[in-house]
Amino acid sequence: MRHELPVSIGDPFLLGIVGGRMHVMASTLERTRIAATAPDAVLHDVAELGFYELLESGMSDNELDLELTSRAAAAMGVGEAVVDPEMPVAVADRLRADGIVIHPDHEAVAARRRVKSAAELAGIRRAQAAAEAGMSAAAALLRQAAPDDERLKLAGEVLTAESVRAVLRDACQRRGAPAPPDVIVASVWQGFGHEPGSGPLPANLPIVIDLWPRDEPSGCWADMTRTFVVGEIGEAVRAQEALAREAIERARRAVRPGITGRELHAMVCEVFESAGHRTQRTGPGEEDPNEGFQFSLGHGVGLQVHEDPGLGQTGRSELVAGDVIAIEPGLWQREIGEVRFEDLLLVTEDGGETLTHYPYELTP
Repeated sequence: MRHELPVSIGDPFLLGIVGGRMHVMASTLERTRIAATAPDAVLHDVAELGFYELLESGMSDNELDLELTSRAAAAMGVGEAVVDPEMPVAVADRLRADGIVIHPDHEAVAARRRVKSAAELAGIRRAQAAAEAGMSAAAALLRQAAPDDERLKLAGEVLTAESVRAVLRDACQRRGAPAPPDVIVASVWQGFGHEPGSGPLPANLPIVIDLWPRDEPSGCWADMTRTFVVGEIGEAVRAQEALAREAIERARRAVRPGITGRELHAMVCEVFESAGHRTQRTGPGEEDPNEGFQFSLGHGVGLQVHEDPGLGQTGRSELVAGDVIAIEPGLWQREIGEVRFEDLLLVTEDGGETLTHYPYELTP
């Protein structure tokens, strides 16, 4: 809905594309902004739908919203509709009770917004610039730290994930794209996957920083990951780095319209499998289910930080020019942790444009 009508609307509203024309039923508080953004849209006035009479009917807010939705759908002349499967259950139930035939279709809805508008792409670029500012701030803090036994210390104090997260979030905020509180600053000490990380950071081991700030004007996200080591970089970590770099470059070179996410994922799996590591397509090992490359290659990025197209085993949709995707190959080993790199790419007519401009060096 935000893609079709690029206005931030907090209250419930109904949007339909009927015969190629946009119809909108929203609060009177939104009408001026909607009319300015979509002057050709048909606006269904809640007053004409009986809003003021319904206020005196004894209905709750939720009941009133459903009744207005029902009346607006009738005013739009809808008898059958393709809808997002994430449509609220109560809304779907009411429309079906009204006799409207509903076809939940994720692919059809997702396809409408896969190609980014100029405003969305500009927002993604701003969010990515903020992400790089955040990563630079985190790297600057890590550069000041020094190994002290197994931990990192800064000015005599133990350096924690929380401290690094705070400086990177502040840098993103100052660039107009706040990052959520659960962005990842983690190591083998803090666990695997989406664990955000907490407490002391290790010396001589990988520290993965994964952040996803959101551009405030457009509502669009960026997503990037880098890995740092403060102290001695061992041979095993260097080997992880080499494989992760080879994987991301192989995927980057292959990005183009027509290729599927599953095909890209397979290319990256081959890099790790040929070096003797397990992947999502070979399945987890018995000793550690996280060992190797046990996740997808990435995902689309836009008005959601994780959206279509999928870049894993289920990613059977072909890439199209205008997609923005995050590719993030990484390798986890239980004694070391993970080395992972993540870049944003815009799919172009003849390949892909890398939107991330930040080095991959492990030394911050």
